[in-house]
Amino acid sequence: MLDNSNFSSLDNWTIEAYNYQSESDMDPNNVFSIVNVDDKTKALKIKMNPINSSSIRKTYNISGKKGDVYNVSFWYKNEGLYASGLVGDLVCNAVTIFFNYLNQEEWGMGTIQAPPFNINDKEWQYYSYSFVALEDFDSFELLFYQASNANDMYLSLIHISEPTRQAE
Repeated sequence: MLDNSNFSSLDNWTIEAYNYQSESDMDPNNVFSIVNVDDKTKALKIKMNPINSSSIRKTYNISGKKGDVYNVSFWYKNEGLYASGLVGDLVCNAVTIFFNYLNQEEWGMGTIQAPPFNINDKEWQYYSYSFVALEDFDSFELLFYQASNANDMYLSLIHISEPTRQAE
């Protein structure tokens, strides 16, 4: 296991928030907080607003090969309400990996987008997605983001598996 985070702190995570209306960065401490789910588990609470976007990301200085597969899994609760029409395609809650490919001229940053999160304001949901590197890389970044949603979202128990190699 490369990572197993229950958000006891935000150390090693970069948090950001942006307001579309004022076209400026916001204080992320007004958007993100750590809350108790139960006696043993903490979660990251993200206060969503239809005119805001926010993200939390972490860089892993781990190199790998073409075909390496990283599975990212976690629990989430998405109380979101999509505010349609404000910013078009930006409406979402999602997780992404950016592979920092060695041959940036040909491949650039390898952005792999997972499907967006389902909305359910009552139940915690389990999410699991496998990200496959298309080329050799020297690091990768895990990014959770939301845009143009209302209400709150919670993330907890993030696991990133050791890489496996796809058969060629």
